[in-house]
Amino acid sequence: MKRIRLLLVGLASLALLPMGAAAAAGPTVLAWGTVFSAPTSSTLTVPTQVSLPGSVAQVASSNSTDYALLTDGEVWAWGVGSEGELGDGSTTNSFTTPVQVQFLAGVEIAALATDAMPYDAALAIDTSGHAWGWGNNLTSALCQGSGAAAQYLTPVEIPLPDVTLVARASGHAIFDSNGSLYACGLYQDGSLGDGKASGTAYTPVAVVGLQDQDVTALVASSLDSGALLADGAYYDWGSNAEGQLGDGGTAASSTPVLVSLPWR
Repeated sequence: MKRIRLLLVGLASLALLPMGAAAAAGPTVLAWGTVFSAPTSSTLTVPTQVSLPGSVAQVASSNSTDYALLTDGEVWAWGVGSEGELGDGSTTNSFTTPVQVQFLAGVEIAALATDAMPYDAALAIDTSGHAWGWGNNLTSALCQGSGAAAQYLTPVEIPLPDVTLVARASGHAIFDSNGSLYACGLYQDGSLGDGKASGTAYTPVAVVGLQDQDVTALVASSLDSGALLADGAYYDWGSNAEGQLGDGGTAASSTPVLVSLPWR
């Protein structure tokens, strides 16, 4: 039986397809659409097979770059590289040929960010529970302190232990570390969830009320964040101009709000 798993991000798409007998040699990765980071872009108008050096466990995509996690823990990337998104130590683009992301020796990656890769950047979690980020860090969402570089051309370790989930949008990132949520980056409309509405968190800050919780999924948009708990409760925080918080109003919240769901 053929199965297809799609990851749709912005204008680009990826598919990881186990295809019958061909699955013995590993899934086939197809890519199509547009990757971009102004003023650079590249478009594939039909699904195009990506040649990778091993069996693929997971695919992920950002606005600018596509990624594949191999079953041996390596990560390969292709697309725009001007902000270091390829993680290979350069700022050159590689639209058709994947390049290997250069983690420190001995690091084996277990998972890529599943709520889309961040804008002009990337996040991954290794088999020891350490999170890694690379690419654009202009907003300090990679938690590297007040002296952080504006971009990282190879992965840097996020200063949190036992990370199981990661999500990042344009200006901030959210991490589940040892069962508690932390955030770094810009406080746009309270998107970090620690009670502050403006400024920058250069190192991880605790999300109010979501410590020692069983979180099963994280999401992040440009101005807000969300967390799904194992009991089905969903919390959102940050901007609410378009009713994102589901509380009947449009006022932003710098702490998590329990979203009203019809089955709870």
